[in-house]
This record gives sequence, C-alpha cells and structure tokens, in this order.
Amino acid sequence: MNGMIKQLLIRIGTSVMVAYYKSEQWRKARKVLDTLQEIPVNFTILKGLVSEYTVSRCQIINIAGDAFLRTGCVNKALRLLRESGWIICTPAWPCDDLDVLNRHNFLFSLADATLKNNMYCETLEILQNLPGFQKINGIMDISLYVNIFNNLLQECIQNNCLGVSTDTLEFMRSANIPVNTLAVRNLITALGRSCLWPKARKQYKKALSSGCYPPVEENLYRKLLPIPCFLSEVEMLLATEMFLVMNASNIQSPSVSKQSLQIVLRRNEDEKNPLTNGDYEAAVDRLLVAARMSEPKLQIKHTTVNIAKEEVFSLEYSSALKWLEWNMKWAGKVWLFD
Repeated sequence: MNGMIKQLLIRIGTSVMVAYYKSEQWRKARKVLDTLQEIPVNFTILKGLVSEYTVSRCQIINIAGDAFLRTGCVNKALRLLRESGWIICTPAWPCDDLDVLNRHNFLFSLADATLKNNMYCETLEILQNLPGFQKINGIMDISLYVNIFNNLLQECIQNNCLGVSTDTLEFMRSANIPVNTLAVRNLITALGRSCLWPKARKQYKKALSSGCYPPVEENLYRKLLPIPCFLSEVEMLLATEMFLVMNASNIQSPSVSKQSLQIVLRRNEDEKNPLTNGDYEAAVDRLLVAARMSEPKLQIKHTTVNIAKEEVFSLEYSSALKWLEWNMKWAGKVWLFD
C-alpha cells in the first residue's frame, strides 16, 4: 500500500470515526480508531474528507481520546495524548475556544478515571497538561484546578505514594494552586514515618514559611520552645531540631550556663473543635515519642504546669549538646541555609 492510498484511507477513517462519535456510537468509533492505529501514519495530523465533519487537530484528539475513555480504554486514551505531544493549539494547528473547553473536560474525565484506578503518576501527568498550564489565549482560572489537585495529593498520601505526593505538592506550589494545609502536614508526617527525613525537613521548612504552622521565629533564639499540641510526633521532632540548631551557639558555648531548655506543649484551643483531656494527653505521648525517635535520643522530662494549664518539659542540656555534636554538620545546613 503506497503512501497516498494510506493517507486517503486514514482521511476517510478519521471522518467515519468523527461521524460515529457525533452520533454517540462510541464502540463503533473505537473500532475505527483501533484500525487507524494499526496503520503506521499519525491520523491526528490528517483532516477528514467529509466537510460536515471538518475538525481541528485538537478536536480530533479530543474525540479519539474520549471514544477510548468511554469504552474503558484508559491507557489507549493516555497513549494517544502522549503521542500527540499533548498539543492543544499552535499557529500551525489553531483551534477555537470550544476545542479548549472540550480538552479541559476530557482531561478532567481521564484524570478522574486514572485516579480511581490508582494510576497516580499518570493522573499528575494529565493534570500538568490541562489547558490552563499551556496558557491558551492567556487565560487561566486556577480555581477550576484546586479540588482535583488536592484530591490527588490526599489520595497519594493515603496510599503512601510519597514520591508522587511530593511532585504533586511542588507542582501546585509552582502553579500557585492553593494547597490543603492538612494534606501538607500529613505528607510531612508520612515522610518522617517512612524515614525519608531529608524530604520531611525540606517540606517542613517550606510549610513553615507558607503559614501552615504558627510562626516561631520570635521563640527560636530563646530557651523556650512552644509546640502546638495538634502536631504529629514527626512535626514535633522537626520543630525541636530547628530549635536546637537555632540555639546551637548558646548550647555549645562553655561560657553560657548549662541551663535546660524548655518545651511548652501549647493547648491551641479551637472553639469549633474543643480540645479534650484525652487529646492533650495523646499530644504529651507524641512529644515523648518524638524525643525517642531522635538520633541520638533527646532527654525530655516533665517539670511543671503553667498558668494556662499547659505541660512544661525540660530538654536536658547534656542530650541537647550530644545531639548537636552528632548532627550539627548537616543540621546547620538544613535549618540555617537550605
């Protein structure tokens, strides 16, 4: 079969596929697509022959991909988009606003399908190629993307897909997509519990600077560390590490009195969700766990209860000094410079 005959067959096939799709005969459209893909010519760059169904390249990809999706061929729909380079609109292949809207809707449906099938890497890839991120006509409504990105982030964390979770979070930050604060905290906790401490520290610092946690700058260079009781044991340990590094010069100085540092477990009352004694006691347990998780272990002892009925602990000088001697080389870079 020579090239001209192939192109003619593909043009006819493309028109037939579009006609079946427009009449909602999804399976017939899919069968035509399967045949077209067996011919080694890119059918998405050839226009159909029937003028009634003249469409842009973007629309051909939308129709073909949606036909695959509607007949349960998620991987084929995804492969089609990859092979076309996720193209939407270019000077050589212009499209109209309806094509862009259809691509938006198609990618949302495809992302929903991959997410339900636990295809997290693929879902992120699809979302990164939504029309807004290609700056079609210079228009982008971030609010349309907030929920689906946060859903992906939460699903990845719940299923311990921490690599994709981190990539999703970083992309959301780069695109200025609002991130669910609890999801960020859950990711940091999951990273620490999986012993991915460098990543946990990096995300904790970014979360701290973006307002996910109460500001602590004014307390870092004093000998008292306030820790909100809602933090996980991983977050408590990271807060303590940062506190130790910020006070390293005082702790390691022989001329400074070897006074114990103090940790106050803040109650952080919430009118909508009042704190129970059980919740606070659990927070005390998490603080003690955080100290034991440290390498070397930190020695924390209960000392008193302040006027706000908050537990006050002492972080013994000897254990703080030993921790700095073991860890200051990397910890200084992490908490002071990175």
